[in-house]
Amino acid sequence: METAVEQDSMGHYQSAVSLLFSLSLTLALAFFLPASAQSSQSRKFLALVKSRLIEENHLKAQRGESLDARVQKLCPYETKAAARMILFQYGAAFTASDRVRVPDRCVFLDEGDVQRFQATAKIKSAMLGDTLIELQESAMEALEVARSEAQSQGLDITPLDGSIAARRVYRDTVAIWNSRFDPAIRYWIGAGRIAPTELDAVNSLDIFSLIEKVSAWEKQGLFFGTGTYSSIFSSVAPPGTSQHLSMIALDVVQHGDPRVRLIMAKNGWFQTIKGDMTHFTYLGVLEQELPGRGLQFVIYNDRGFWIPAAEIDPATPLAPSESIPLTIGDRTVRALIYKGKPLKILLFNMHDDENTAVDAARSFVKINGGTMVELTHTGERLITFDLYDRTYKVDPNRIFTLDGISKTLVQYGGTSPEAEAEVARFAQELVARFVNGRPAVVALHNNGNNAYSSASYNKGGEYAKDAAEVYLDPKRDADDFFYVTERKHFDGLKAKGYNVVLQNNDAVTDDGSLSVYCGRQKITYINVEAEHGHKIEQERMLTDLLDLLGK
Repeated sequence: METAVEQDSMGHYQSAVSLLFSLSLTLALAFFLPASAQSSQSRKFLALVKSRLIEENHLKAQRGESLDARVQKLCPYETKAAARMILFQYGAAFTASDRVRVPDRCVFLDEGDVQRFQATAKIKSAMLGDTLIELQESAMEALEVARSEAQSQGLDITPLDGSIAARRVYRDTVAIWNSRFDPAIRYWIGAGRIAPTELDAVNSLDIFSLIEKVSAWEKQGLFFGTGTYSSIFSSVAPPGTSQHLSMIALDVVQHGDPRVRLIMAKNGWFQTIKGDMTHFTYLGVLEQELPGRGLQFVIYNDRGFWIPAAEIDPATPLAPSESIPLTIGDRTVRALIYKGKPLKILLFNMHDDENTAVDAARSFVKINGGTMVELTHTGERLITFDLYDRTYKVDPNRIFTLDGISKTLVQYGGTSPEAEAEVARFAQELVARFVNGRPAVVALHNNGNNAYSSASYNKGGEYAKDAAEVYLDPKRDADDFFYVTERKHFDGLKAKGYNVVLQNNDAVTDDGSLSVYCGRQKITYINVEAEHGHKIEQERMLTDLLDLLGK
């Protein structure tokens, strides 16, 4: 594990068993669930963890201290969010067969903890290619069988990045963690998103407090993974938590070949850390036994993972899964990506001050699925950037045509050929990444009370000539409305009793908005517009829209 996560475009791991299980699960951040809110799968997992900790440590109830209390000292998942996060992120190791020595705690706190554990495990060494690796005996024997089978098919299984692809010591996990964490925190301090005083503060934290601190930052979209666009926890384990310390993990060069993954699984080696493409864990059981041990099969980036099954607390806001840095001049604009279960719909929030729309979309995606993209920079509507010692401002929803780019620059302070070219490049990147190829783009916007509204498109209104038709329901607030580019969606939303405006694609003013671009390119576009604070109304609009698009 803990190598840079590589994106794999090859075919994903397939199994008939996998169809029996849910394909959506988010484990990037920790939360607590009452027993009634846990799935039967997660209860199986926690029960197995408890029993393995009791066995490994030969625990018995003592006078004045229950068995549960003794278990919690080794892995305080009932009282510490970070311990629970560690368990559900990396704890698949506890589900290994009885032939495997599983960790005797969920975090090895220092080098002494690791040395004591490794000294009591049966270790076997072997040369894989030119590299000497060490694993638990049962893991190594299964790996040798798998490698022999692979070689008989003209394939191979070799370690990635040398000997640390297998057995590691505590200081290895510290060094690998710091290789990601240190550059990331300095980046966020330099970007003004984290106070400089936090650097010394986090260096003095214990491991549980450090994990909670980093998790809190990542909930805000401040990611600590390689490149600061993904979670650190999907590519590197915090110090003392790596499965490599238990000597049942191997990072594999040929991880991208589905034939190799099938051979590994056949011999008890599975991918158990969502998002870590190179990492395999030896569990030593048949795949069909994994659900009974509390694991759940999920697909992420076209790769299958067996991970501890935990349910998502409905009250917990959906967190972004990616933070993609985009540049315009000297300004970095982050595209935060929120993902639910697979759904072709794209939700797009372009104005950084329209937070009701973001809150409504996060709730919608969590429940219904789809992908939401939120552009963030300064918390303001306009994007301000410097280019060649001059400052410019643009409205990010007025940059999708050349005329629109010129108009928005002039409106907010002035233009130049260089600035127009830079804004056009930024807009093209947004379109290429998030718009083109989508069957439907749903924009998310908020407005002020009795300002811009559906009534603005009525006869005599400011934008009347841009509308082919307008429908206003007298029972609804005019500030809450749909703006669409296709007749069928106008008719469908009108039938549902919503305020709705149909764009006149032939005569609409070219202001550079995404609706103008989509109208010209024949891309389905729907703007879900609601007044600031109308989260419930906007969420209901999205739900009814999904019903319409589904039909």
